[in-house]
Amino acid sequence: MIQALIVDDESLVRKGMRLMFPWNKFGVEIAGEAATGEKAMEFLRAHPIQLLMTDITMPGMSGLELVRQAQELDPAIKVVILTCHQDFDFIQEALRMGAVDYIVKTQLEEIDLDLTMLHIRRCGQSRSG
Repeated sequence: MIQALIVDDESLVRKGMRLMFPWNKFGVEIAGEAATGEKAMEFLRAHPIQLLMTDITMPGMSGLELVRQAQELDPAIKVVILTCHQDFDFIQEALRMGAVDYIVKTQLEEIDLDLTMLHIRRCGQSRSG
């Protein structure tokens, strides 16, 4: 079972991510959630995870800085970026850092979550093997 951490400064987004995605169907368990990059790093130091889903813009530590620090802690960690807007500079930077996908939060109800999860799983497997 893949252990995942959801990081977003908006509690409704974290709750929505937990409820909307077909996690169990794809062998993913939500190990925890955090409202800030700093809290996420505390969690990561105490709990090994394989998938980090993080907002890109948060007060304090940005999602990009969180990705950098998380990858220093565990280079094998897979990352999916969450964003409210299609800011392609941020998204491009995240993809350069090794993010396997990005999700525009305002389009969550419009995307095929099964296809998104399949893509995340496929990318995670191809990079680790």
